[in-house]
Amino acid sequence: MKMTVSDIEFQPDRKLIHQLKQNKTIGMLTEKATNTADKLLQITEEQSYCVKVMSDEQKCNICSSCYMEDDTIILADYNNNKLKRLESHNYIITDYYNLPGEHWQTCKINETQVAVTLFSQQKVHYISINREMKTTNKIKTDFTCFGLAYANNHLYISDDTSVYIFTMSGKKLKQFSTDQSGQELFSNIISLAVSKDATRIYVADGYKGLIVLDKNGQIVTTFNGKQLQGANYCHLTEAGSVLVSGLHSNNVLQFTSDGELMGEVIKADSKKQGINSVCCNQQMSKMCIGRGDEDNIEVYSI
Repeated sequence: MKMTVSDIEFQPDRKLIHQLKQNKTIGMLTEKATNTADKLLQITEEQSYCVKVMSDEQKCNICSSCYMEDDTIILADYNNNKLKRLESHNYIITDYYNLPGEHWQTCKINETQVAVTLFSQQKVHYISINREMKTTNKIKTDFTCFGLAYANNHLYISDDTSVYIFTMSGKKLKQFSTDQSGQELFSNIISLAVSKDATRIYVADGYKGLIVLDKNGQIVTTFNGKQLQGANYCHLTEAGSVLVSGLHSNNVLQFTSDGELMGEVIKADSKKQGINSVCCNQQMSKMCIGRGDEDNIEVYSI
């Protein structure tokens, strides 16, 4: 039996062709959120390094610290009125800068600049950390400035009981000191940290613990449990969680970006001085701890 084969022709759906022509793209790429901020940091190793230099007249007291883009660490030595540059590969002091007065907290502005509060002078100094550390600019406040943080081209500065937002040129924009009912928010501010997008302000208050504010100065949450006694330093990690040290509890706790307790990272050690500062570099998997009246810093692998 003889079969006849017919030609087959494809007829496209004209409606579909019209719809495709209306679309400029076939999709889009988005950055997928990860849960790195929700992981409790785990300590695997501890080492100690001396940060004393020949010209130091007192025992070191590293009251503040920050990692820089080149993986060096800037240490603020309260007792000796110095900013010290620590090489994080072999952990030796390669440079230091004599500050003109008593200072408190330092923070990174960009890869070549930090800022530091000089509370006795009511000033914030900008310090270049290029080849030679030096003051490049300064702004004057009308209060005794302690806490300091940087985000979105603004400085966040505190005295004991208020948080202020300044422009980089020194213009005061906002002040947060009371809640909506007129009650004082703070009693003894020690240090500040601010999220990268400036939507969260973290305040370590020696009496009231960790206080988290939104960008409008409203309380998001507070933590003042027995695990944190004498909150004195807060540090924002690259993943967005917050590390807070307790001077009297002598430990470091980790919180989510909204201030929920995740756990204890550094446990109390009665044989050691109280923790004054903490900073973390998650890319290097390192955490740096400074203690009061102690010539050595502690570096932990995380």
